[in-house]
Order: sequence, then C-alpha cells, then structure tokens
Amino acid sequence: MKKSIKARIAVLTATLLAVPVVVLGASAGALGEGQIERGDIYYSKNLTSGSNFADPTAADKCDTLQYKILMHNPGATPVTNVTIKVNLSSAATTQNVSTATISAQNAFPATVSDTATVNISTAQSVTYISGSTQLLDHTNTVINNLPDGITGSGVNIGTVGVSVNEVKYVQFKAKIDCPKPECEHDCNPCKDNPNTPGDECHPCVDNPKTPVNECKPTTPPNVPPELPNTGPGDVVAAFIGVTSISSILYYAISRRLAKY
Repeated sequence: MKKSIKARIAVLTATLLAVPVVVLGASAGALGEGQIERGDIYYSKNLTSGSNFADPTAADKCDTLQYKILMHNPGATPVTNVTIKVNLSSAATTQNVSTATISAQNAFPATVSDTATVNISTAQSVTYISGSTQLLDHTNTVINNLPDGITGSGVNIGTVGVSVNEVKYVQFKAKIDCPKPECEHDCNPCKDNPNTPGDECHPCVDNPKTPVNECKPTTPPNVPPELPNTGPGDVVAAFIGVTSISSILYYAISRRLAKY
C-alpha cells in the first residue's frame, strides 16, 4: 500500500535537509536539468464515506471520489510546461484502475506515471465531474481552478520549481455510477423508466413541450337551472296552498254579496 501524501512530503523534507547537494551519479547526462519525482504520486479517497487519500480505495455505487496527483521537482532546475493527464477508465468494473501521467518540457525523465485503484462493491463505471479540477500548493491550499481536460488531452500547470515549498498538487473529482433500481411490480413507465417518451405520460405534468393552453382547466358547459322537485310531497303541498287561497277568496266574495 502506498504511503500517505503527508508521509511522502515528510520524507522529502528530511531528505532535502539532510542532503543539500544531489549527486546524480549514473544520470550525469541529466546534470542541470529538473526532474519529476517517480513512485507513489497518485492517490484517491472516497468523499462519501470520508476516507483518507490512499491506494487502493474502497467505494460503493453512487459514491463521489477525489483523485490527487503529487508533482515534486527534486532538482536541479525548475521544470517548465508541466502537463498532467489522467486515463480514467469508464468501463463498468469492480476494480477501476486509472493512470496519471506527468510530463515536462525540460525534465529528466521527461515523463513519469503512476496508477490509482478504486475497488467498487459492484461493477460500476466512474465518470469525471466537470469543473472539479484544481491546482494546490504544498500546504494543500487551492491556488486556482483548472479547466476541464485532465481526462482528455491534459492540463498545463506551468512551471514547478525546486524544493519542498514548490511542491504542487492537482486534484479532481469523479462519480461512481448510480443506477436506478429496477421496478419489478406495478411499474409506472413515466416514473420508473426514464426512457419513456414524455408524450406517453401525463402531457401536462410529464411533457414540458405540451402547449400551456392545452393544460388549462376547461370551462364546464352551461347547465340549465335546476328544476323544482315535483315529488308527491310537493304536489300535495301545492294543492293545499291553492285550495286555501280559493277558500279565502270564496268566503270574501260571499260576505260582500250578502250585503246586497
């Protein structure tokens, strides 16, 4: 298992303090050139579970990962035009192995690489998260955001000087695939199947292209006024009312005629 990045920096610091002059020996042809440190320079951690940077890293589906590349120049001169590129496999697998490659214009060797492994509980793919690449200094403080491209043609971080204080890191995030659970019974094609065309679902709820005027509630047709209830009870009441009025009129007329 790789040492942690902090442990690596501690070793580098002690080495530089103890050996101020680096003798290249067999690499005499490289005298005066800068270098790119080789070895354990590429790590990952599981942000979802809160793990530390390591290699390998354990993860599950739907987890978010963060990858980190160490760029150290042990001397003797600054290296320029430093480019970092990562080959992040998108294949669905239980062991995702990616490769980080660092190259520089005037470095010896000109290119170095290292791998980082993520062990996933089920076979899933890993996808780079857009806008997540950053450049950090030796204290892990963000210097600036970097453009997307680390998993493509690579990102250029410029010049890296000599000494531990000139150590740089590049980090980025990736997402493990998060498949939707399969629907076994009573599936709703509009909710459980993202591939169902919108016009097969409720047009006003599931299809944003449905014209607004087709979704407005319709005005109910004119309904004639409700007819009075003409049941047996109402008929009797009406008959009694008419009979009472007739009796009153007959009584009034009879009294009036009696006077003549």
